[in-house]
Amino acid sequence: MKRTFRPPTWFVKGERTAYLITGFLRNDLTDEEREELDDWISASDENMDLFERATDEALLDDYLRWYSERDVEARLKEVKDRIRFISSPPI
Repeated sequence: MKRTFRPPTWFVKGERTAYLITGFLRNDLTDEEREELDDWISASDENMDLFERATDEALLDDYLRWYSERDVEARLKEVKDRIRFISSPPI
């Protein structure tokens, strides 16, 4: 019997929030989506803080500069090597 993967609720909500914040940054949210985002922001101080950090232009510029300087391929190889080491059967 094939199992169907269902991501946990917290993941789905987080993914939706990321979508809404991205839409805000792109300025392409529908009125309904903007209302949904506003509701999420006003739901808690933690949400407000996260939204402010996620939309802070200076912080985003710093992150993009940091990320563009990373050697993504080298980091990916390191992670793959660690996974192989961890999952290798003992000799």
